[in-house]
Amino acid sequence: MERGQYQQSSSRPYPWPGKRLTRWGPETSNSPTSTYGFSTALPGSMTSEQQDAYVTALRIEEITQKLRANDDELLISVENGGRAPRSPSPASQYDSSGCRTNTRVRRYRERPERERHGLVQAAVETIPGYRPPRDYHQPVTTKIQDRVYLPVADFPHVNFIGQILGPRGSSLKAMNSETGATIIIRGRGSVKEGRRRGYQAAQEREQEPLHCLVTANSQQKVSHAKSLIWDVIENAISMPDELNSRKNAQLRGLAIANGTFRDDEGRSREPGGFIEHRV
Repeated sequence: MERGQYQQSSSRPYPWPGKRLTRWGPETSNSPTSTYGFSTALPGSMTSEQQDAYVTALRIEEITQKLRANDDELLISVENGGRAPRSPSPASQYDSSGCRTNTRVRRYRERPERERHGLVQAAVETIPGYRPPRDYHQPVTTKIQDRVYLPVADFPHVNFIGQILGPRGSSLKAMNSETGATIIIRGRGSVKEGRRRGYQAAQEREQEPLHCLVTANSQQKVSHAKSLIWDVIENAISMPDELNSRKNAQLRGLAIANGTFRDDEGRSREPGGFIEHRV
């Protein structure tokens, strides 16, 4: 036998015809110009929408490949082979049959599954003819959540809560109805001093920075609600109170609700200060 050659055995044929056996594994499908079957060399003629759709589909495939790994491989990849520090484990939770529902593997899988679900929802709504991965199953009661933090530290003089809520919560109800999402104000200052609840979870939430918690069943609804909240924040910061149409409309609605509204439209003020009705 010549040096550098291996004798073929009937019980162990060559795995690749025309190639000799080596100690190295087969070549992967990834290359400097390809990742998970997606080319990384994008043409310059692609629009920004096409680029976003391409990146979304690539990220979905990347998460799908990670979720297809077995539990041991997942733990190794997440914990970096045991070298990465582990976060403290939460209290154990069990279902009605006594099986633990928040194991370490289950917690590691939940985050990428939630991310993939949001990306798949966005891809279905924005990419024509998109089909989710074959092993993707849409959760029955999945809720997507996101937060918008209110810059109260930078603008302490602005009443963000009042402009989001409106008179008796009417502005917030209108935003929820328009977007199909649920917007809840939480964090420090979201609950009045005399109305604090005694539950530990509620007290812990009040220690967080003031924010709007947005919950919906699709990423599009969450994004729509976040854009409306940011519009309120930007208008409250950039516009004086007398030019803020949202705040003026809220004051008008509050006066109508309290029965103290006086409609001066259609009246002209005389030079002497008297108001005369127009005929």
